[in-house]
Amino acid sequence: MRSPCRSAFVRDPSGAVVKDPNLEVQERLELLFEAFLKVRTVAKVMREFNDRDLKLPRRDRHGDPRWTRATTSAVAAILKNPAYAGASSTDGYDCTNHRTEDR
Repeated sequence: MRSPCRSAFVRDPSGAVVKDPNLEVQERLELLFEAFLKVRTVAKVMREFNDRDLKLPRRDRHGDPRWTRATTSAVAAILKNPAYAGASSTDGYDCTNHRTEDR
């Protein structure tokens, strides 16, 4: 059994990892990166999200989406995760260990 993917990714019917088709998820993560570029600290991003009552998309252990309050650890995990880096392809991305196959 394959592990669930991170917030912005899902598995398609063939099992390949693809960007989550949920536009709200995509837009919220884009907003998180834009906020970080603007305020430059994880704590300020968390504060901005919580002040605006913006929840972060997460997946539970079954892979089902849920929306949770922003924490510094959740914001940092998203910002540091190589799977979220730019518009790069997720080819070779493994949801289990967050590493590409070619490393």
